Amino acid sequence: MIVKDNQTGITLVEVIASIVIITIILTSFLSFFISTAKTTSTSNDIFDATYYAQKEMEHIYQLSQTTKYDDRVSEITHIPPDTKEENKKYYYQGSNTSFEKLGNLEADPNNQYYYSLTCIPKSYTLTTIVIKVYDKKGGVLKAQMENALEWRDNKWNVPTKQE
Repeated sequence: MIVKDNQTGITLVEVIASIVIITIILTSFLSFFISTAKTTSTSNDIFDATYYAQKEMEHIYQLSQTTKYDDRVSEITHIPPDTKEENKKYYYQGSNTSFEKLGNLEADPNNQYYYSLTCIPKSYTLTTIVIKVYDKKGGVLKAQMENALEWRDNKWNVPTKQE
């Protein structure tokens, strides 16, 4: 039997050291992927909330073009005739210039947002509209949109004169 003095192979210490190095590398990659997933989720939430705020602003703009200034409050708090969903209605939130909407199942099927609408009169027909979209889970503000709208007074879209 011949025994060689030059034996090659991997010792247990080398195996453990390589496993530790691979674990450190994989842990850093894993933490990178987790933080990327969280950032993507947050970005998607903000994007969705901004979309819903834009949709609500377009609805209020449509009301401003078809509704008299004096009838704006009743139109904002009115439930559309084609639906019975209470979530499509704005409710008074302390005054006749602040409203709250519990959600919009058409725009947000997961029903994870609620809306706050504030009307700030600037002149007889000019009103600043502020729409805020909050997350229902924690009440965190996700999006805010502000616009100045001129309310029309008749079907020909002619602004009213100040009284």
